[in-house]
Amino acid sequence: MKRIILACLLTTVSAPVMAHPGDHHDVSGWSGTLQHFVESPFHAALLAGSLAVGFGLFKVVRNLKRHKAR
Repeated sequence: MKRIILACLLTTVSAPVMAHPGDHHDVSGWSGTLQHFVESPFHAALLAGSLAVGFGLFKVVRNLKRHKAR
C-alpha cells in the first residue's frame, strides 16, 4: 500500500518534459502547483475524468463483492 501511495505522489511531481504546452516557469512549490492545477482547464478535465473512472471502478468492485457474498 505504501508503494502505491508513493507512486501516486510521484506522478504528481511537475516535470517540464511531461508538461502540457504552455509556460511553466512560474510553477514552484506546493501553492504554485496547486494554483496551476486548479486554474488549468487541461487539469480540470483530467481531474473530472479521473474521478469518473475512480467512481466507476468503486461501483463495479462493490457490486462484484455484493454478488460474491450471496
